[in-house]
Amino acid sequence: MKILVGSLTYPLPNGVTNSINVSLDGFKEAGHELIVVAPDYGTGKFRPEHYPVASSRILEIVSGSYGNGERFFSLKAAGQIQRIIAELNPDAYWLHTVTWAPNIFEVIMAQQRKPRVVTYHTNIDYYGRVYAGAVGEKHMAERSREVCQAVEQIIVPSHQIEEKLRALDVSKPIAVIPTGIPPAHGALTPKELRQRYSIPQENKVLLFTGRLVREKNISGLIQMMADLCKLRSDVSLLLIGPGVHKDFETEAESLGVKKNIVMAGQASAQEVRRHYPAADAFVSASQHETQGLVIGEAMYAGLPVIALDSPIREEFYPQSVAVVVSEQASFAASVNKVLNDEKLALKLTEAGKKFFAKNFAVQLMIDRQIKLFNSVVGPATPKPPTS
Repeated sequence: MKILVGSLTYPLPNGVTNSINVSLDGFKEAGHELIVVAPDYGTGKFRPEHYPVASSRILEIVSGSYGNGERFFSLKAAGQIQRIIAELNPDAYWLHTVTWAPNIFEVIMAQQRKPRVVTYHTNIDYYGRVYAGAVGEKHMAERSREVCQAVEQIIVPSHQIEEKLRALDVSKPIAVIPTGIPPAHGALTPKELRQRYSIPQENKVLLFTGRLVREKNISGLIQMMADLCKLRSDVSLLLIGPGVHKDFETEAESLGVKKNIVMAGQASAQEVRRHYPAADAFVSASQHETQGLVIGEAMYAGLPVIALDSPIREEFYPQSVAVVVSEQASFAASVNKVLNDEKLALKLTEAGKKFFAKNFAVQLMIDRQIKLFNSVVGPATPKPPTS
């Protein structure tokens, strides 16, 4: 089976890139061929299956506040994508980006007589509201419906997103397949982590990984630290990910906790995963995730999770495996309780690992995806698995 994948943000460090990479590895091991077409970010081929094509900086300029500098396909990309199609002769097309306007890959995909699949990764209507108010929210909801109705199959990471799309009158088949999380290798020790970021060795380290942007509610984490530092001074918050750091640094300074917060910047997915085992707890204030991938990564690494309540809580961090905080005002106290109670932290760690193994194993994701594509494309004889 040969599948052409399209993404506007590959290989930028984000959950979509992580998901695509897991699929590439799993499908390849099963003897199938996937190729990823994405705008050229000037970094060359991220891996052999990655085919960068001509890009435009229009989206990068428009969405600069997102913190990643996403790009669009340029007009020249159309010919490049057509040549890739002629060479690959794909059995199916797999779109991984839904944006404010149709991109060239989406347009070309719509012209093909082969099955088309979209993975709906992101709450783009919420992003539309954050950056363009009610008009942006309405437009992105309409785009969601438009894209999903134009394909034969939709993949979503959670039942909450499935319900959301149904509420938008999307009638096409939807499969719920959470993203699998690969293991980390070469974990940092607590001492190494603190030395790397000049954090006092005696400090407890709270970790958040992900884009440092408004929609992740980084302000909620900074406010939590301001409240927590009134209860104890031996604590640091380590934020790892791309974004507009200066705005949040100003916010931290205004609340008097700048010295307790480290904004480490962007790192590769594998490098980020090395940090989890060296921290004391994972914290999240985001309330508009589609699956909370980083929460699963933290659980897999054996890190207790404390997170604000959100619509995906029951599917991804129920109260049986995490400390779910109902309101911002009690966030700091909940974090402090976990830091002070080793038995509670251990209980959360053990429960989180079991929950992860049952729901987010990589092979579980790959098996479901291959089964789905076989049903859409029709069974085919794969190439012999690579040695």
